[in-house]
Amino acid sequence: MYKEYRVTIGDNEYPYYYSDNSMSLFTQLTCDYDADVYFILYDDNLPIEMINLVKNIFENKKRCILIGIKCSESQKDLSTLNSIVEDIILHGATRKSILIAIGGGILGNIVGLAASLIYRGIQFIHVPTTIIAATDSVLSLKQAINSNKGKNMIGSFYAPKAIFTDYNFFISLPLRDISAGVVELVKNVLTIIPEDIETFNSLTKEDWYSSNYINKVIELSIKAKNLVLKNDKFENHDGLKLEYGHTTGHAVELLSKGKVNHGEGVAFGMLVAATISRELGNINDEMVQLHYELLNNIKSIERLAIIKDYSEDAILDFISHDNKKGYLRNKGNYYSYVLLKNLGECVKTGDYYLQQVKINMIKEAISKVFTTI
Repeated sequence: MYKEYRVTIGDNEYPYYYSDNSMSLFTQLTCDYDADVYFILYDDNLPIEMINLVKNIFENKKRCILIGIKCSESQKDLSTLNSIVEDIILHGATRKSILIAIGGGILGNIVGLAASLIYRGIQFIHVPTTIIAATDSVLSLKQAINSNKGKNMIGSFYAPKAIFTDYNFFISLPLRDISAGVVELVKNVLTIIPEDIETFNSLTKEDWYSSNYINKVIELSIKAKNLVLKNDKFENHDGLKLEYGHTTGHAVELLSKGKVNHGEGVAFGMLVAATISRELGNINDEMVQLHYELLNNIKSIERLAIIKDYSEDAILDFISHDNKKGYLRNKGNYYSYVLLKNLGECVKTGDYYLQQVKINMIKEAISKVFTTI
């Protein structure tokens, strides 16, 4: 299988290639781009045989430098960014060099930010190796690292040259990672493409490790992202819908120091957001139940019990540093949330798809969700 899609974000458009033939996919990469040096930056937890396959394709045609990187939320920081930038410059990067990020969302974000900074911007290419990266982080211009206080608080907007997605990286992923990756698609069908809910439900009955399943998940994700980002490359208007579930989700992810992965955090965050929306009278019980049904279909709910190890107050402390602060005027004792008022429709305050929610209501919603997971 070989597919080519187009990703359109504001005035940026780039190709997204998907294939289950590694050789043909990466051979195209070496042929289509005029670079003096290719820097292959990869997550050092990946199977070395896959990295060597990519390296061997490059070595016969262009100068190629491999840089392995340890990837975790705790290492997605300024220290790691600085080390990578200095290493790339030390190895002779020029304005014609291309960085190739082979890894999940953490690695892609760090390398994307490094590319935006070196010589004020050199080319980079994403090779996502997780479902969450292939369906979410590479479909955005946001490149960021964490601060000590919050997730993705230091960054820039910078477009990749292309995305090359190799199915063979996914076949060894644990089922937990597949499930967590598809959570973002659940969010998309709830907030952006509700017309595809039945398609999504039928898709979950397929073999999750098949090339067709992975490709369809990617296809629906690209459709949703293009719809909200084609006129909003900075993701502060229609693109805010993509933040549904992320306010609480990011807080839990950081609080757990990676024990709760991004997809699991967002799944929990969507349940909290749905509960808040119901309490505010935006949606009914049936729509809240739909959240549970869709997440159950990808075996996500059963993995959330670990979050009950953390207190409501501890989660709220991290929510207080959420990066959506400042869009709405601070009323005190309120945090801004992306909330639903119908399938495919989010609450809007002024120009922003946000609603301010009292801190006590957020705490109560977290407590209520704890009783259901």
